[in-house]
Amino acid sequence: MARDEVNHGRNALAVIRACHGHRLPEVPALLPSFLVHDRSESGYRNTFLFDHWAYGPAFLARVAERMIAQLGESR
Repeated sequence: MARDEVNHGRNALAVIRACHGHRLPEVPALLPSFLVHDRSESGYRNTFLFDHWAYGPAFLARVAERMIAQLGESR
């Protein structure tokens, strides 16, 4: 299961780089709002990358930090 999640993350980062590379500088400011949205109690919350809310906010924050670092490496 963990390997599958890593693959999802890698694929998402590849799509972000390929389709939205020009907007990478915006990612650090946007990710916190995605986390807030995903943890809300209204409607469909899962944002695919952050749909592991059961692990808690600290886990999701670490995921966001890793994404920012990995996206930064591609600039």
